[in-house]
Amino acid sequence: MNNTQALAMTRARAAELGIATISDMVARASELVMIGPPEFQAREDGLPGLQAVYGNFRLKAYKAVDPGLRYQGLVNGEADVAVAFGTDGEIAAFDLVVLKDDKQLFPPYQVAPVVRKDTLEANPGIATALNALSPLLTDEVMQRLNYEVSGKRREPAEVARAFLVEAGILKE
Repeated sequence: MNNTQALAMTRARAAELGIATISDMVARASELVMIGPPEFQAREDGLPGLQAVYGNFRLKAYKAVDPGLRYQGLVNGEADVAVAFGTDGEIAAFDLVVLKDDKQLFPPYQVAPVVRKDTLEANPGIATALNALSPLLTDEVMQRLNYEVSGKRREPAEVARAFLVEAGILKE
């Protein structure tokens, strides 16, 4: 899974404007309102980075909000584009389109387990379990699991356990 920074749009708005990539978005930037956390306006991998890599574009507006309000503003039509992360649960829950980073500004944030060597030597089943789990944790799966926690307010441990049982890694 890759929890990289991303930009997301509703499927309908992206289709209406013919936007599939960040370059497409930049070409229409003056018509678009982007919603995201305040710091995205100043971060090197935020708007300044996008402008350095994709060209010095200007948005119609940038709506700075608490990170928890980004998706609500997007789906309610207050914005056209939301600052996102690749495994955000709302992407799957609201059937959003993640714009392709066609100039590869955002670095990958791939998750990898880290376990001390002496722990693995003492418990070799850990490596077996992690190796079985790793290919199951795609962006789409993590979006679904994350939404169970962020959107449906379930406990992370409960969601994780249910997933591991469903995947056959844990027994009931």
